[in-house]
Amino acid sequence: MTREVLAAAPLRGISVWAVERLEVYDFGVYTAEARSKSGSTALGLTIDALYGIRHRETTRTIKAELGVRFGYRYHAVGRPRGALSPLRMVLKCPAPGLIGRDPEKFIRRDEWESCVILGADSFHFASLDAPSDLIPGIWSFEIWAANRPLAKESFTVVAPIVC
Repeated sequence: MTREVLAAAPLRGISVWAVERLEVYDFGVYTAEARSKSGSTALGLTIDALYGIRHRETTRTIKAELGVRFGYRYHAVGRPRGALSPLRMVLKCPAPGLIGRDPEKFIRRDEWESCVILGADSFHFASLDAPSDLIPGIWSFEIWAANRPLAKESFTVVAPIVC
């Protein structure tokens, strides 16, 4: 399971500001021209940086097929523009869960810290990269600032119809 978070990491000596709100303005299925691994969560799910992102389809129903990338794009509102604001990203998926660092323990909920640039756009995605990622059910993507929820979007992943 690969999650893509496009946000700058905080640098020493740079002030960090609080985001006022997030404006979600498209959601569904996306494509990307390229990606590179930028880290992993504490539970071992991969975080990738994506390049050349394109919105392919507006939908909340996602076909469980390898290579499908889904989630949403948002705009971070706050001042001063260009400042960094910390966020907590949360992913929830249905049973049995995703396989992370420990293949004996399935992951139903994972979270990690990120940052967003105020006045810029960013994304919260999941990619179905392995057969074990093809889990039908409700997947939820949340973004929090401290203890304040900023965005939550849910998608229904469905098994493809086989005739």
